[in-house]
Amino acid sequence: MSNPCKNGGLCVHSGNNTLEYVCECPLGYFGDYCLDQAENMCDVVNCSNNATCSGNSTHFHCDCLPGLTGTHCEVDINDCQPSPCSFGQCVDQRNGFKCVCNPGYYGNVCSEVHSPCDLNPCQNGGYCQETKTKSGDFAFICHCLPGWGGIACTEVVPVCLPNPCKHGRCVSVKTRRHNSFTCKCDPGFTGSRCEVNINDCDPNPCKFGGHCKDGIHTHNCLCLHSHAGSNCQFTLDLFSPILEDVDIAGGIIHNPSHTRNLYIVAGTLTAAVVIMILVLIGCYCRISQSYHSCCCMSRWFWYKKDSDLVVNVDVTSAYECPLAVDSFWKHSDSETEALSSSSSRNSFQNHTV
Repeated sequence: MSNPCKNGGLCVHSGNNTLEYVCECPLGYFGDYCLDQAENMCDVVNCSNNATCSGNSTHFHCDCLPGLTGTHCEVDINDCQPSPCSFGQCVDQRNGFKCVCNPGYYGNVCSEVHSPCDLNPCQNGGYCQETKTKSGDFAFICHCLPGWGGIACTEVVPVCLPNPCKHGRCVSVKTRRHNSFTCKCDPGFTGSRCEVNINDCDPNPCKFGGHCKDGIHTHNCLCLHSHAGSNCQFTLDLFSPILEDVDIAGGIIHNPSHTRNLYIVAGTLTAAVVIMILVLIGCYCRISQSYHSCCCMSRWFWYKKDSDLVVNVDVTSAYECPLAVDSFWKHSDSETEALSSSSSRNSFQNHTV
């Protein structure tokens, strides 16, 4: 069977039945057997993407919109070949392109530099910090509010893990906008994160000019001499141990060396007083001629008067205690006169009974 389709038409059988067929007519012809020719090719040509067709009975032309090409304007021109974006990725669009810039760059072709935080990439109240990668590109780090995490603070996380309170206990608090927390500080600390040690020396609790040393929920007072106590509130007398320091409980710490020195001073003063009393007694007995007391200070004499007899008299020290000599001769006026001369005294030194 010869081809029933004219003017170069293609005969296409449908199914297995050779008697049924369809003619696919070449461009410019139409009809069941492609016998009819179009007066204008645009009547049978479909230009895509709103293109305008122009032609005649044998030819046609589709006038494509910008960014399109092809016989029927069916092809979108790739405006990203080659890529016009300096620091970013190119996205092709109809008759154009769009550059998705790397962090730190902006502009139509990502050629201008700016901080990546200018675009506010951190969500849910996060704080953006600018940084750079090892290759030198701009980057950012998001410091998220409690309860949020992730690169852009978009992920929900527990607010108390890890514990944000430096010296205290974290307590989770839920609000309408986001999760939050509060810190229950340990004694002696304050601040939103319990990071501040309270100054227990402000105002100064140490009295009488004492120096205050701050601790953790406590203080120590270094007192001046003659004061003691946890706040230097006690005044010490002359013989009280001098306070060099105060223990943690505020008790008085004695200085053993100072106590020993006080005993030495007290003993020295006592000895001096005793010596002074003895000297005064000696001077008094000479002045008042108390022979027995006076002579006992230089040498001992034991004597006994019985009529004119004197026994056990040591007169070898007559010069040292002349009053003893006078006492020996006191019972005889004539002998007393005799001893009044130096020659008599000298001869008496050799007298032995």
